[in-house]
Amino acid sequence: MTPRPEISVVIPVYNGEAYLAEAIESVLAQSLPPAEVVVVDNGCTDASRQIATGFGPAVRVVSIPHGPAPAARNVGVEHATRELLAFNDADDVWEPCRLAAGVDALRGPQRPDLVFGHLHEFQSPELSEAQRAGLPAPRGVVPGLVIITLLCELATFRRVGPLNADLPAADFLDWLARARDLGCTERMLETVVARRRVHTANTVWTSRSSDLTTALRAVIQRRARANEAQGD
Repeated sequence: MTPRPEISVVIPVYNGEAYLAEAIESVLAQSLPPAEVVVVDNGCTDASRQIATGFGPAVRVVSIPHGPAPAARNVGVEHATRELLAFNDADDVWEPCRLAAGVDALRGPQRPDLVFGHLHEFQSPELSEAQRAGLPAPRGVVPGLVIITLLCELATFRRVGPLNADLPAADFLDWLARARDLGCTERMLETVVARRRVHTANTVWTSRSSDLTTALRAVIQRRARANEAQGD
């Protein structure tokens, strides 16, 4: 039997003490456990670092000065050492099948470069009725073209390049566009592999529109330059 590939998981955190333990537990409880979990302490001033170190040798903590979340993810990738790479956020939760299903697809007949799965969005249980009404309504189960459902080879991620720290709300959109420009193939699993939490500390919503516009403009300009180069 061919041995299962080993997986690195990167979890950036900034003042995420309310949810971090649940996020880490969902990673460690996988039916196919990761070989290493790298938690990037992004300048936390709460108990996040202590929570992460409390998991012992199962979790490696890297501390950096506070900066954009994509920069913290990039640091985690720099410290990753295994064949495959996956990400979780400090406030989100993986389903137990997440890594096993991804590996089966990644090593299956189609041999895609990038594997994604479906995502279940939910409002965090502690929210009041007023808070629930004021937050974006979860869409339920949706295809998850987001970083917390991605599984790929570490070498593939590094070939595409680091996440754009100047686009904290659209860093993965920009990365995925670059991956597609390089010819990376994808597969979307029907399986729900993660649950994304909606809560009052979500920062992505405030800058999402401007970041998406900037990311899409960069994609258009990059592809235009590529077309011009092919025409020369």
